[in-house]
Amino acid sequence: MNRRTYGVAAPEKKNAGTEDECQGINEIYEENIKLINTKRLQELLGCCYSSAVKIGTAACAKVMVGSSPRWKVSRINEYLESQCEEGAAS
Repeated sequence: MNRRTYGVAAPEKKNAGTEDECQGINEIYEENIKLINTKRLQELLGCCYSSAVKIGTAACAKVMVGSSPRWKVSRINEYLESQCEEGAAS
């Protein structure tokens, strides 16, 4: 995919089970992008619309800009890291 969103190239898809499955969201987080739209969140998480919204809502990352939902990247990243830590502790 050669499309650009917010001046950042879309991350290339990696094989499932790789060491760093959250590579895409970490790249955006490091680029200081604050908010992304739902479609971009879907692409970064590699999941469907409803799953992306559930993850974003669970992370308390939803921000309304007018009537459009946007997702706070820092909260998504923190949520995913906490979920990975909880899974590793089990």
